Amino acid sequence: MADSTVQASTAGVNDCSEPVEDPYNKAITYLERHNILQLFQHLTSDVIFHRPDDPLDYLIKEVQQMKAQRDQTASK
Repeated sequence: MADSTVQASTAGVNDCSEPVEDPYNKAITYLERHNILQLFQHLTSDVIFHRPDDPLDYLIKEVQQMKAQRDQTASK
């Protein structure tokens, strides 16, 4: 019986897993890699400057235009 207790208590000792990356740092890395913060800063300042009657519609059109420009540049 002592053998089974020792085996059970040491079973997980050799089962090492990779350390989990801090979720906050993982999120920041993603935001930086995709320039999300700059995108939102640009969109926010743009909507404040232009003050459209329908800000959501304006933002959607701006993002669609940015995407079209990106796609056009990538296809060249």
